[in-house]
Amino acid sequence: MLTTAAGTITPGRVFVIGAGVAGLQAIATARRLGAVASAYDLRPAAKEQVQSLGGRFVELPIEAKDAEDARGYARAQDEDFYKRQRELLGKVVAESDVVISAAVIPGKKPPILVTKEMIASMAPGSVIIGLGWRARRQLRTDSPGRNCRGAWSDDHRVVQFGQHRALSRQPDVCANVSAFLVHLVRMGSCN
Repeated sequence: MLTTAAGTITPGRVFVIGAGVAGLQAIATARRLGAVASAYDLRPAAKEQVQSLGGRFVELPIEAKDAEDARGYARAQDEDFYKRQRELLGKVVAESDVVISAAVIPGKKPPILVTKEMIASMAPGSVIIGLGWRARRQLRTDSPGRNCRGAWSDDHRVVQFGQHRALSRQPDVCANVSAFLVHLVRMGSCN
């Protein structure tokens, strides 16, 4: 709560889907800005990491099969899991002011995490941010009407932001290093 001469402002509610490196950074930033942060990840090990940053871990009554690989990354699940996950996440998304989708499964097409119905249930003025590669594929909406670079709004007045080609939007040095690493991987130099 922020109390000023003009009145009292309740803290924003930020919900992060995917508690990897980017998701944990989003939680930490939201907390520094005074928001109430919560997060969900299908990997059980992420719970302790979210709580260590002061966030609330959202536990769903479903269990992922082989949730993480040997490197600690999330594994892709079957469509039945994702369907049940979306049903259970609907209430949490509806209660949030900001939803940040940071869930990425390396080498796989990102799952649909936020549906049109979820967006319709959010309050006008809410914001959805897709951080994952091909982030727009994680946000299932009608054809959006652009209102600024990378952002769009729909009939429900929920602003959505997702970068399609994140490499081209990084500073030059980062983009050059990233492009070089991609080139090495494609050439087979890095295995």
